[in-house]
Amino acid sequence: MKKSDIEQNKSKETNSEQNIPKENKFYVPKNQRFSKSMVLPLWQTLNTKSYSKYTNEQIDNMLKNPYASYKELQSVSNYLWATCPMYQNIIFYHATIMSFDYLLYPEKVNVNNITLENRLINSAKTVKESQVKSIFPTITLRTLLNGETYWYDLSDSNNTIYAEIDSTYCQLAFVDDDNLWRYFVDLSRITVTNLYELPDEIRIAYDNWVKKGKNKQKTEKIIEGYTVTIPDSFYLVGKKGFSLFAHMKKAQHDYPFLASMFTEFNSLEDNKDYFDSYLKENNIKIIHLKIPIDKDTGKPLMDEGIIRAYHESAKEHLPSNVAPMTNPFEVEGIALDKSQQTGINLVEHSKKIVQDSSGISETIFSASTTNGLKYSTTADAVKMYPLLYFYENLINYKIKSQGFRISFLQINHYDRLEWHKQYSANMAVGGLRNQFISTSNIELYDFLMISKMEKLLNFDDYLPVKMSANQMNSDDVVGRKELDAGEKADSTVIVDNYRWLIY
Repeated sequence: MKKSDIEQNKSKETNSEQNIPKENKFYVPKNQRFSKSMVLPLWQTLNTKSYSKYTNEQIDNMLKNPYASYKELQSVSNYLWATCPMYQNIIFYHATIMSFDYLLYPEKVNVNNITLENRLINSAKTVKESQVKSIFPTITLRTLLNGETYWYDLSDSNNTIYAEIDSTYCQLAFVDDDNLWRYFVDLSRITVTNLYELPDEIRIAYDNWVKKGKNKQKTEKIIEGYTVTIPDSFYLVGKKGFSLFAHMKKAQHDYPFLASMFTEFNSLEDNKDYFDSYLKENNIKIIHLKIPIDKDTGKPLMDEGIIRAYHESAKEHLPSNVAPMTNPFEVEGIALDKSQQTGINLVEHSKKIVQDSSGISETIFSASTTNGLKYSTTADAVKMYPLLYFYENLINYKIKSQGFRISFLQINHYDRLEWHKQYSANMAVGGLRNQFISTSNIELYDFLMISKMEKLLNFDDYLPVKMSANQMNSDDVVGRKELDAGEKADSTVIVDNYRWLIY
């Protein structure tokens, strides 16, 4: 190999290394060639920020104007997410309570059956590939945690990928005609180290902005037919970008869903730390080494050196929570159970405050009782149902060309079985088959394909359907032979002969 070729290869390797951030030097970007994941097809940049602990007074000041303090409240939320298990449980519970069962229906039915069937199959396939039941709960969790999330749909014919865009770059732009909440990306906040993970559309916009001289001044732009004055660094992300807001307020930014409870969560963790140290300080056992003394003079009968040697020997061999005490006096033990119980009650009191503030029944995280659990979960799910509005708009935009629409049922995982039984009973009086299929925990597209396959392969021949009593006629009945008219008369006479026994 020529020397020039070797130097050229080294130059290429150096350039490729420079394109990879130093903190991620072992990670090789794949230029948007994302692999499909059946578990969690979400692409999220690792959050390496460190969050500080806040006092209740600081949190109270933030909550006086939560929309102005959204960044600080998001920091508090992420700190509690990392340190408070109760906060994690409540966020995860709310985010995963919805079952995301849905109905598909056409906007128009004045088409032939074959066309309508093909449109239904294509729409059902699109919904299945969107993986609403596995992806949307995680998107909901991220939205409740931060109050706002910004996403970009990287899906193609082979992959289903939603990439989360860092909210520090983004802010709400407007709600378009398809009811998608569109957003701006502030290109001036993007750096070369985080550019490589962003979608191609945003990367191209950033490159164009850099070529124009990185202008940050406000300029007039025409957006959706309106002339607006915004910074030149603001780029309106296309239709593949969408955002979700926890409180559904049309503001530039939103704050975490459970921000009003942050002081309770903060106090709970403080009280747990206090109680832990309290137990350690008040649960120390003392070993008394009594020094023998002369009853008349009161002087020790042992030399000071020997007494000290016994004391140090005992101290060296005792556990950390056991302390030796060496003196000639009588020692009386005092139980600390009552004061420890006070500490326990302090933690229980904080937990009760958090539970009451969240509105979630104690039975959700406790196996002690199940009374009222059904109604409690229904009330909790109602808080999440308004967020289905975002997901309906997203899927409806995807299947818009097929002339179909989606409607998510207001059903959660705790009452799905009851609804399924109700829909099953409704079919006997003309109820919707679609509702029964939706609550069967199977995608509509899968149901259509499996049903076609079973009919094509005559599955009924392998597993014949057993008739119930209501479906049988007289010819199918196997049992005692019915008597003819003469035999009936004879049997009546025989019975009458024994009628006197009854009276």
